[in-house]
Amino acid sequence: IYIDEVGRGSSAIRNSLLSIMNEKKVLRGNESCDTQWELFVGSTNSIPTEETGDAFWDRFVIKHQVLAATPDEMAK
Repeated sequence: IYIDEVGRGSSAIRNSLLSIMNEKKVLRGNESCDTQWELFVGSTNSIPTEETGDAFWDRFVIKHQVLAATPDEMAK
């Protein structure tokens, strides 16, 4: 699963994603459906400083900062 701009989601969205990560289940109405994901990846432009220790962000065990390319680097 790849979630782009995961940091822009509301706390309700992040709580839902956290539940999917922990339980590998999605609620659809009153029905619970198993998910079969093997890799859960998220991208964001920034993690708010006050949320860095939050349970949601802790679930991403590998974090890697990618810096923007400079115009010279892009020209290469």
